[in-house]
Amino acid sequence: MLYDADHFHYFFTDRDGTLKSYSCSYRASIQPAYSGVIQAQFARRCAQTCAIVTTSPLMHFGILDVSTIPEGYYYYAASVGREWFIDPSNKFRDTSISEDQLVLLDRVCFQCLIFGV
Repeated sequence: MLYDADHFHYFFTDRDGTLKSYSCSYRASIQPAYSGVIQAQFARRCAQTCAIVTTSPLMHFGILDVSTIPEGYYYYAASVGREWFIDPSNKFRDTSISEDQLVLLDRVCFQCLIFGV
């Protein structure tokens, strides 16, 4: 599937019942490392933007404390979407922008930062 799969522009999943290992305590329901690697590979190969929506809180024994997915592959929506974690260095696959266009976008971003635009 990861080699010959559809490419999704947006992919949303929930952690509650999909990605977590079940236990009687949320603090003990750490996502297995192999699951985090598989989820990151899926995000890198099959989707442009991925998000996990959960009912748990974001931090202080929330989703960011129990997830093993490497940073940058998923956005997190916690507390049923009331809290968001969006990593600025995302690693989603985007084939719609060429390398030359990315260089130009980086230049524009840099100029905006320098001149405070």
